[in-house]
Amino acid sequence: MNSESKENSQLLGLRKLKDKLLNLNPLYNRKIRFYTSERLAWDLTELLNKNDPKLVNSFSSSALNLLTNQGDNQENLSLNLEPFFQPLTPEDVSKFQKKIIHLQKENLAVYQEKGHKSLFLGVVFLRGYFYNNKNILRFVNAPLFLLPCDLEKIKNLSLVFRSERKINYSLLYYLQKELGLAKEKFTDFLSNLKSNKRING
Repeated sequence: MNSESKENSQLLGLRKLKDKLLNLNPLYNRKIRFYTSERLAWDLTELLNKNDPKLVNSFSSSALNLLTNQGDNQENLSLNLEPFFQPLTPEDVSKFQKKIIHLQKENLAVYQEKGHKSLFLGVVFLRGYFYNNKNILRFVNAPLFLLPCDLEKIKNLSLVFRSERKINYSLLYYLQKELGLAKEKFTDFLSNLKSNKRING
């Protein structure tokens, strides 16, 4: 094999790798899933639905306040989860405790292996079915925003927030591709999202 054909072979390999990395179709790329995993996620609605609506509204308001007041002194804020366990049955408490311990272990394992935490509170979920630009039915259940956090128990079990929110870019780029959104409009949407500006249709 001469140097030219060897170079062409390497370029072809790189193109295939690039196409694979850019392919956001969850049927093709098994590492991308736009729905929550039972093993790696805890749907807090399971807990919130068993509680007083006033308590739930207070928790939701606190989470949204964390989301919208980025840039202020928001470090090391926490949301106390302990009151939500008080009205539960012993069976429910045991079920949620197992979930919490599992998430804590997963988060610690990722930190020890990769040097960063992997636990987030998902806020503002996009959930449901839609037809893409090829009229194929898709399902999505994923958050638009991610708030990095830790589950900690000192006096009470709390979600502790130490850094700013993150935008779920994987979800947005997937929707851009599936819906065939114009690049200019998509870029404007991202800019408004980053700066907390009102999103116009």
